[in-house]
Amino acid sequence: MIGGWPPNKERGRCCQKLRQRGRYLGAGYDGGAMARKVLPPVAWVLALSSLGVTGRDDKVLLRYRFERGRKIRLSIGFAAVVKLDQVPESLKGLWGETLVDIKVDGVIDSEVREVGDDGKAVVDGKWRTLKAKGSWLSGDVDFAYDSEKPDEGKARKREGPGDDLLMGDVESGLRALVREPVVLSVDVLGGVKIKEGGGEMGGFIEQVLLLNGLMGPLPKDPVGRGDGWKGDEKIHLPGVGEALSIVVRSENRYESDEVVDGHDCALIRSKLTVGGEGGAKMDMNNPFPFQMKTTGEGEGKLWFCRGRGMAAKCKTSLGVRFSVALTPDDGGDEIEIKGTLKIDQGHDMK
Repeated sequence: MIGGWPPNKERGRCCQKLRQRGRYLGAGYDGGAMARKVLPPVAWVLALSSLGVTGRDDKVLLRYRFERGRKIRLSIGFAAVVKLDQVPESLKGLWGETLVDIKVDGVIDSEVREVGDDGKAVVDGKWRTLKAKGSWLSGDVDFAYDSEKPDEGKARKREGPGDDLLMGDVESGLRALVREPVVLSVDVLGGVKIKEGGGEMGGFIEQVLLLNGLMGPLPKDPVGRGDGWKGDEKIHLPGVGEALSIVVRSENRYESDEVVDGHDCALIRSKLTVGGEGGAKMDMNNPFPFQMKTTGEGEGKLWFCRGRGMAAKCKTSLGVRFSVALTPDDGGDEIEIKGTLKIDQGHDMK
């Protein structure tokens, strides 16, 4: 016998006896006893398959789920570098070749205040810590806030010709930001909007708080391992407000399943691309009419915990080359600005 099975000649007789008498594998083999040994593993496989744990064809609906009173701690990290090929003559003395080189880290403690019928949540947040260090336009940034030591989060008095240019004094903006609670609106696909708080740094902070990174919303339809979908997200060129926005397009793929902090998560990998032309006329939010061309690429990874209805963590990296043509409102010569933007950002949610 091999592996508990009789030789081939006897196997036919055994199967015949099984059909005739309900006995298994002939003399000396009790069908009921063997069935009790064989069926439990089979039953487990069938049960796991029915629960969607096995099989490449399983589909799941990826959605953020919120409950009133649920507490969430979001730890963020953001780094941006904007470098110019050369500083235009008219901006020398105001800007250097490195327009922005800043790193921001922070922790927000939040609680879900209410949840609508559509699943959209209103979330009350408070900065636990916030640090920013580097350079922004013509000035240095060195800011640190700890809610347990609030007096240390004061903005330093700075002097410089570019302090109030376009984005204003960053440290003063950050100081105002952490002093106020922030109220967020978060939808089931991961879209985040600031309802209250944020001040002049609101647009920048919304970008830092992107729950899905730069891949855009979660897919509308159920997906399984190997499935792909497309998305897009709009970001702003750091240092020049919200006027110069960039559309990031993504090709996303549910790559695999991984365990993060004890939770089963879908690993979504994104390929990011940037490319196109755009512009804007002068208005209250845009002091200079401009035209802009961009090209670039990047990648992102999102670990989304299906059981928790929440992203566990996210990492994104993007590189962009840009060319901006500004038209002065006094009718002077056009100003051309060329350079590169590098963004790395991520978060952990618990």
